Amino acid sequence: MPEYAAEIEFIASEFAGAEFRMLARQLVPLLEDSDGVTSVRTDRSARSIRADVAVTAPSSSTATAKAGSLARALQAQTQKVRSDRIALRIEVAQRCRDGADDGPELAK
Repeated sequence: MPEYAAEIEFIASEFAGAEFRMLARQLVPLLEDSDGVTSVRTDRSARSIRADVAVTAPSSSTATAKAGSLARALQAQTQKVRSDRIALRIEVAQRCRDGADDGPELAK
């Protein structure tokens, strides 16, 4: 089964500094403890949290669905933040056999 590299981005552009920090304190450890997550980055100025995830799936649409499911499950675990105001962005690229991505670079 092919392996895909997914980037999940939680965008909280409407959050003030304190609310975004609260979100990051909750979400970053959840992401780091999740299976397949290889790295997590927080951008305070853009109010976003990004995670790179390795997903094994038969197709890119299934890989996107798996990454989206992970993102929604983690988002639902956040408390005392307006989770309904968090936008999700998911980008998926198939990995080549040598481990390189066959598509757009996901790490920014």
